[in-house]
Amino acid sequence: MPQHETKYPKIGLETALDHLHDVLDPAYVQWTRRQTRANALAIAQAAWQLCDRYWHDKGCPDKQPFMDALYNACPELRLMRDHAETGKHTGLGRADVQLVSITGAENPGGISETATPIGTHTAVPECTLTMHAGDKDYDLSDLLKRVVGFWHKELTPPA
Repeated sequence: MPQHETKYPKIGLETALDHLHDVLDPAYVQWTRRQTRANALAIAQAAWQLCDRYWHDKGCPDKQPFMDALYNACPELRLMRDHAETGKHTGLGRADVQLVSITGAENPGGISETATPIGTHTAVPECTLTMHAGDKDYDLSDLLKRVVGFWHKELTPPA
């Protein structure tokens, strides 16, 4: 089969830093407002896509050592890969898949009001989403915050 030249369509996200600011950061802002499975998946997808974008920015070095270095710097990226790929493929055939499930309650935003005979009770729904991976459980909010923080540290030039 003939090898084809790689094409690079210009979509306004030409660098990893563009992707960080225009895709990952807005997804994370949505998460801070509404902690839902859909918003978590959007962050996982954006964080995972950044790996490839960053690889291209670095001149496409040997892929496996590059990814190993990213995984060493931010082990949570492996979980983002599992999450993002599960959102696309449902079943994953890689031997290194760690993600088992995500359980818990979402916080869709807003407030909850309950009227009782003694008055109205107002509460803000709490996100209890937990990622179960391998033999560990991760608070999903904390996990996503660490991944976004990693990309900011990795991609933002020193002041």
